[in-house]
Amino acid sequence: AKDLVYKLYKKYPKFADYVGMCRYYSIKETNAKRIKVLYQKAIKCFKETKLGEARDYATICYSLDPTDVKLKILIDQINMEII
Repeated sequence: AKDLVYKLYKKYPKFADYVGMCRYYSIKETNAKRIKVLYQKAIKCFKETKLGEARDYATICYSLDPTDVKLKILIDQINMEII
């Protein structure tokens, strides 16, 4: 789909908005994969009581997607364990 969007952009210059949307979704998809991996690492560290590492992974995930509620809950749980 990405190649088709770029071909259309070359043919129709006003298609630039759609190119931007395509790039946004590509980044969003990449971030989703990255968040999934880091979230699993955070959970693993939390279960192994490596709380500092778990908080670091969870914080990185949260910075990539601050709207994800499960990440905020995980960070709160980690902080409660640290206290």
